[in-house]
Formats: sequence, C-alpha cells, structure tokens
Amino acid sequence: MIVDDNKPFAETLSWVLEGGGDKLEIAYNGPAALELARRFDPDIVFLDIVLPVVDGYEVCKQLRAQSKNPALKIIALSGFDDTSVEAEKRGACFDFHFTKPLDIRQIVVLMGHIRRGYR
Repeated sequence: MIVDDNKPFAETLSWVLEGGGDKLEIAYNGPAALELARRFDPDIVFLDIVLPVVDGYEVCKQLRAQSKNPALKIIALSGFDDTSVEAEKRGACFDFHFTKPLDIRQIVVLMGHIRRGYR
C-alpha cells in the first residue's frame, strides 16, 4: 500500500512496484489509508510522514494496532533529511526510512530483501 498526498508521486511509485509483481492500493490521506488497510490488510506500507488530516506518525501507530499481520513492514517517506526527523522516526513504528526524492534502486533492493524475509 502507498500512502501519499502527492498523487503523481504515489502513482509513479505504484507503477514501479507493480512492475515487480506487487499488488498495490493507494490512499491519499491518513483516514483513507486506515480504512483501506482494514479491508486490504497490507504486508508493506510506504507511508508519507507529512499528510493532511492525520500525519504519518499517527497513521503508523494505528496501522500497527489494527493490523493482523505481525510481519507488516512500514516504510517512512519524507521530504526531510535531518537528525530531528530521524530521531522522531526511530521513536515511531517505522521499519525503514527513505528521503524524497527516492532512489528507485534502493526501493527495488529493499523490496527484494523483504520478499526474501530479511530486514
């Protein structure tokens, strides 16, 4: 699942990931993501930190609380690359963190590791 209020970005990331055979759903805000996750129960979530209505940190916590999947991986996407955001991200529930603009090669490598069961 991809959660990002930037529709062109979300659709491009979806296109890249679907090329690897992944089935994806897209939500453009926090409440929509939580509702979609209740129906879809994703294995992997790419989650923008800065979202309208409910921010990515809160969405992350709620996704963890409602998921039936103990192997759920949540990947933070952020336009910020500073130590304060990184420290806050570590205190949150994200498994991985990427700074925008994304290096698609890193995403492809990460997806390969996740599929093979590595962290």
